[in-house]
Amino acid sequence: DFELTLIEQEEIEAFNQVSQLNYTAKDFRRNIVTKGISLNDLVGQEFSIGEVTLLGLRLCEPCAHLAKTLGNGIMAHMSHRAGLRARILKSGSIQAHSEISL
Repeated sequence: DFELTLIEQEEIEAFNQVSQLNYTAKDFRRNIVTKGISLNDLVGQEFSIGEVTLLGLRLCEPCAHLAKTLGNGIMAHMSHRAGLRARILKSGSIQAHSEISL
């Protein structure tokens, strides 16, 4: 039910602060890292990043594999904050620092 996953940089930083760990965005296994936007607000919304048009499908909750990799504390802290699953409605290119627009 998804073709692309996104996560907020702010949530990664908050997890690191609470857990006193130093994980990077790639450790969270999402395709795109955002900054300055609430991904939870994009559930059910059509939005664009660069030339790509997406539909926010549902929250991307932490999975058992992620818990095994990053530790069990991730489940409690990242529940409802681990990102967004999205469907690609129109393909195109996304560059680093591409704007997200509704």
